[in-house]
Amino acid sequence: MKRADSLGSPISRSHKRPMQFIAALGPMTITNNFKNASYVRFTLCIVIITLLLLSFGGRHGASASKSQDPQYSGFQLQHLDLTFNNNDWSGNPYDLVATVTFEHSHSDRSRTTEMFYAGGNLWKARFTADEPGTWTYTTSSSDSDLNGQSGSIEIQPSNSLGFVETNGNKWVRSKTGEAFVPQFVMGANPNYFNVDESKAAADVATFIDGHGFNGIHIKVGCRWFDINAYECGEINSSSPNPDERTFEALEQVIEETYAAGGVVHIWVWGDEDRDQTPARWGYNGSVDRRLQRHIAARLGPMPGWTMGYGFDLFEWTTESQLESWHSYMHDHMGWPHLLGARSTKNELDQIYEQMDFSSYEQHRPNYSTYVQTLNARPHKPSLSADRFRVRDGTAIKDYSLDDTRHGLWRSGMAGGVANIWGYLLDGGTDDSGSAPYPNQQQIKLYSDFFGERFHASLYPCNELTSGQCLKNSANNLYIFYHENTNSIQVNLSQMGASQAYIAVDTKSGNRVLGSFQPVNGNWAAPYYSDWAISVGNFCAINPGLPQEDCVIASTPTPSPTSTSTPTTVPTNTPTPTVTPTQTPIPPTATHTPTQTSTPVPPLVVTPDDFEPDILWFYFPFAPG
Repeated sequence: MKRADSLGSPISRSHKRPMQFIAALGPMTITNNFKNASYVRFTLCIVIITLLLLSFGGRHGASASKSQDPQYSGFQLQHLDLTFNNNDWSGNPYDLVATVTFEHSHSDRSRTTEMFYAGGNLWKARFTADEPGTWTYTTSSSDSDLNGQSGSIEIQPSNSLGFVETNGNKWVRSKTGEAFVPQFVMGANPNYFNVDESKAAADVATFIDGHGFNGIHIKVGCRWFDINAYECGEINSSSPNPDERTFEALEQVIEETYAAGGVVHIWVWGDEDRDQTPARWGYNGSVDRRLQRHIAARLGPMPGWTMGYGFDLFEWTTESQLESWHSYMHDHMGWPHLLGARSTKNELDQIYEQMDFSSYEQHRPNYSTYVQTLNARPHKPSLSADRFRVRDGTAIKDYSLDDTRHGLWRSGMAGGVANIWGYLLDGGTDDSGSAPYPNQQQIKLYSDFFGERFHASLYPCNELTSGQCLKNSANNLYIFYHENTNSIQVNLSQMGASQAYIAVDTKSGNRVLGSFQPVNGNWAAPYYSDWAISVGNFCAINPGLPQEDCVIASTPTPSPTSTSTPTTVPTNTPTPTVTPTQTPIPPTATHTPTQTSTPVPPLVVTPDDFEPDILWFYFPFAPG
C-alpha cells in the first residue's frame, strides 16, 4: 500500500513582542548605566541574544494572534493545525463557535470549518489542502479574540491518497480516483489505544502491512463522553462534553492507518439495548449536537475515514433522526466523508435512502447476495456491516477461516462490497479487536493478487465463464475466479490479441503461468482447488504490482505458427497439502456452475490456443 509523505512543520512570524521588550528594558538599562561602558556592552549583548531567541521562537511557533500574519506550511491531503489564543472566553468552551474559511489562491476552491477547543486558552483549526500552492485563511466568531484573524499557508504536493469518495458503486480515493474494496479488520475500542500509545502503529503493522487488510473498524458509543464508559448510564453528567482522550485515540488510529494507505471505519453509536446511544440526552439534542460539531471540527478535516451511525438501528432510530444527523454532519464537516446507516437484518432495505453508501446487516452472504447488494443501489457503494467473526462456532452466523477467505474473494468478484472481519479466538474479543488470523497468508494473497488488480473499470462478466468474471470494456483485462474446480471456462473470444495470464491457487498460493489466445475454451488446472486467473497487463493500471508480475504480463507469446509442444506440469510436482481448516476435494468431485451458461467443448491445447511455454509452478508459503 502507498504511504503518505511526512507532515511539514508549521511556521509563523512574530515581530511585536521583541520590540516591546526593547522599549521596556533596553532604554532604561542603557540610561541608568551610561557611564559604565562595559555594562552597556553586556546589556546590549543580553538584548541582542534575547531578540534572536524570541525571533527564532516566533519563526517556528504555531500560534496566531491578531497582531501577527502567521505563515504555515504543510503537504497536500495531510492535515495541519492552526492554534489561536483566547484569553477572555467564558461559559462552556465547547459551545463557543468560531469558523475559519480557507481559500486557494489559484482556483475557486474553499473550505470552511469550525475551530475546536484544545484546552486552557487555546483553540485550534484543522485544515487539509486539496491542492498544492498558497491558501489564505480568515476567522469569524462572536468572540472578539477569535474573530478577524488571517494568514496564509504554503502547501507542497504529496503522494497521499486523499479522502474516500464514490464512483458509481465503487469506493475510490479523491486524489487518484483509485478504486478499492474496503476490507476492515475489527480494531479495539478507543480506551485500548489510550492506554497503549504504540498500539495503533502495531495494529497497522500486523493487520494492514502483514495481513493485507486495507482498513480498521472502530466502535465508539458512549466513549465519546468518557473513554472508559461502556454504557451511557456510567456517565453522571446531564450535559457531558466530548472526552479529548477518545479523540486523541481516534486521531492516532486514523493517522497511522492513513499513512499505511488504509481507511478507518467508525461506528458512532452501538445498540440501545446495550445503552450505547445518546437517548438519555436526546437524539440530535444539545449534547448530541455539541458532539457532532466537535467530530466535524476535529476529525472532519482528516482524510482516511468513513462513518456508520451504529448497529441494530432498526430497533432504536428513525428515518428523520438519520436524515437530521446526516445533513448536520455534512453542513459542518467542510470536507467530504461518507456516512452510512446499517439496515434491517438480512434485508436489502435502507432506513434512510440518502446516505452516502448503503450499509447492510447480512449473515453469511454468498456471492449471489453480494451481487444483489450492489445491484439494489448501483449508484452508491455498499458495506456488508455485520462483522464476520471467527468465534467458537456456537452462533449460526459465525465464520470459519475458509469462510473468511471465500468471503474476501466473493465480495471482490461481485464488484466490490466492503466487509468487516475479526478473528475472536486466541485473545481476540469484540472490545480488544481481532487477533492475528492463522491463515494470514491467504488473506494477504487476496490483497496482493486481487486487491492490487481491482480497478474502477472492471465489471462482472459471468456469461464468459463457469465461475465468476470481471473485465474492462476494452476486453484486455480479465479476472476469473472459480471454487472447488480443476477446470475453468474462459471465453476470451473478444480479446484482441494473445495475452499472458497468471493463475493462483487461493489456498496455497501456488501459481501457474502461461498465455491465452483470443478464443473460447476451458483452462485445465493441475488439481482441484479455488483458483483465480488474471489475464492481461494489470501493471499498466497499477505500476505498484510486484515486478515479476509486470514482467510476466508483458512477456511476448510464441508465434501461432510455432510447432513446439506445450509444456505440462511435471508428474513429480509435489501435491500441496491441505490445511486443517480445509476439506480435501477428491479428483472425482463434480462442479455445479454458479451461473448457467452454454456448454463449451474442451479447449484443444495447441500452440494456437493455450501456450504454457512459460509455465512456472512454485510454493510461496507452506500450507498448514
